Amino acid sequence: MKSKFIKTILFFLLGILLHAQEAEKQYKSLMNEASLALSTENYPYAIENFGKAELIAKKNNWSDKLVVIKNNLGIITYEELSNYGEALGYFQEAMEIIKKNPSFRKEKISVLNNIGALYGHKGDYQESIKYYKEAYNLVKKGSLESKNYLQKILGVNIASFYDISGDHERSKIMLEEVKTIETDTYAMQLWKATYAENLFLRGYIKEAQELAENLLNSKQYNKEETCQVCILELLSKIYEKNNEIDKAILYTDKALIYNPGWKPKIDRYKRLANLYIVKSDLAKAIKYKDSVILAKDSLEHRINKQLFQTYKVKFDLQNYQNKLILNKKKQQAQLTLFWVIIAAILILFFFLYRWQKNRIIKQRQEKKLLENDQKIMSLQLEKEKKEHMLLENEVGILKQKAKLKQESLKNRIAEKNRKLSAKALYLSNRNELIEEIIESLAILPDIAKNKTIVNNMKVLKQHLKMDSEWDEFIIHFEKVNPNFLKYLKSNHPTLSTNDLRFLCYIYMNLNLKEIGIIFNITYNAARIRKKRILEKMGLSKKESLYSYLLKI
Repeated sequence: MKSKFIKTILFFLLGILLHAQEAEKQYKSLMNEASLALSTENYPYAIENFGKAELIAKKNNWSDKLVVIKNNLGIITYEELSNYGEALGYFQEAMEIIKKNPSFRKEKISVLNNIGALYGHKGDYQESIKYYKEAYNLVKKGSLESKNYLQKILGVNIASFYDISGDHERSKIMLEEVKTIETDTYAMQLWKATYAENLFLRGYIKEAQELAENLLNSKQYNKEETCQVCILELLSKIYEKNNEIDKAILYTDKALIYNPGWKPKIDRYKRLANLYIVKSDLAKAIKYKDSVILAKDSLEHRINKQLFQTYKVKFDLQNYQNKLILNKKKQQAQLTLFWVIIAAILILFFFLYRWQKNRIIKQRQEKKLLENDQKIMSLQLEKEKKEHMLLENEVGILKQKAKLKQESLKNRIAEKNRKLSAKALYLSNRNELIEEIIESLAILPDIAKNKTIVNNMKVLKQHLKMDSEWDEFIIHFEKVNPNFLKYLKSNHPTLSTNDLRFLCYIYMNLNLKEIGIIFNITYNAARIRKKRILEKMGLSKKESLYSYLLKI
């Protein structure tokens, strides 16, 4: 009987070991499936596999694996779904894990780099530079295996965002700092491409053109498609600056070959439209303006579709997690029962042994058995308590479902806000194009002599400056976002009508460039207006206006 008991214990321990190995195998399989889904741009399926892998990692307390999963989920969420808030949440969760594990130095650099990229996508370049610098300083002070590569790439990223924000001298200083760091071909060529861009922005047109053309003709350089696009777009800007519009158009057309995603296509369609306006080829300008609108519609449709599929996946993952919780409770109950049986076997073995050894103490043995029976009853009561806890967990699951339904309603509101954004941008782009056409017609001698046409054009321009679309827009906006404007007016009474309009577009997640287009003002003017509104509202300059509005 003793040997049977030992065998039972051994089988139990072997079962625990096999379970751990099976969990590791399942985790690797899910991560491979997620990577494959990413390579084929099947993002909902990738999120589903990352989510299942996350449950396994949490169950087994695999902190390093959890950081990798959170990092990947954050990248997918902001790059492909444009959901910056949720993506930032994933990165913050990764950082919380890293804080508890100081040895995760490389993981921290990766997460900081991705947060910097997120703020760059969002247009908050100062925040982007801040996180890139933190990652850069960690690399600089450390002794990582890929230190040279990381330092070079992060330095180039910081310089690029300095250039985007208009601080070209700081960009130059950063590029000079990482210039002599030797690393692989890609990082070296990317540095040269960024340096050429900086030369152009600082007014050294000829030097920038010479460096860009040398890079474009380099055999090594042609292997790196990302750098190819950088140089093609730079050469297009240089030729536009030199008033060689046909060449500028040619290089922008070449850039369209790379990065077939909708976001880069939209930017290049806009550029081609503007170049054809400069060339006075209005037919093609209108064609590319239409292409911008179609591309934006396609991008929005794709994002909405991906969001729907993603939230469906998250709902399924929640159900999957609930099943795992229930299974875990069952396993715990089975484990408790197993130990109860083991305890009963031990007790029985003990009493049999004692009974065989000495019948004289039979009465004492019976008393002991009765006490043990009471313990078993106590364990049964504990089991009933645990069943009661299972019922409470089921109630919690129902509450979670209600919460998911509430999130679904929020997503519908967000979708309506995106439609309002698209409509506002469409109307603004239409008005901008009409105004450009009027201005190009006004300089034609035959039309300038015709007073009737000139008067009609003036009437049309005055009509374009009217804000009649705002009244219609505000009706739809208040239907989608009830009490939003009422809250702003109540808590910030100094805000003007234009300030409220500006805040509506910020709340709909439009960037300053897009808002500038709607208001028919420059990017810098939009940035100054944002700063002035922050002062009126009594908010810090460092505080995110978008985050503040989301809390309303």
